[in-house]
Amino acid sequence: MAPIPFQDAAKFPGDPTWANCAPADKKCREAWGLRVINSKNVYIHSAGLYSFFIDYDQKNLLCVNNSNCQSSLAQVRGSENVAIFNLFTIGTVEVANGAGNTHIWQNGTQR
Repeated sequence: MAPIPFQDAAKFPGDPTWANCAPADKKCREAWGLRVINSKNVYIHSAGLYSFFIDYDQKNLLCVNNSNCQSSLAQVRGSENVAIFNLFTIGTVEVANGAGNTHIWQNGTQR
């Protein structure tokens, strides 16, 4: 669970701090699938962010079926001219969050 095992690794600008996560909230503290931070002109034309590696069970699939293996997968902050088309996700509560504290929820985006 983040930041373990990387707590002693070099810090990079924009590294997540997980300050918004409760210490024992493993679904919040897991790695991001995609973060676009302080960037310009980013275009993603189809990507898949699947998060079910911690609680995955071939027979049960509880976190996959409930879309709650992980809290969030993608984040855009401090960026401009970002376009993401066809973002395929599974096993997350929140697909993405971005400017103005906007959220795209897994349960509201299935087609």
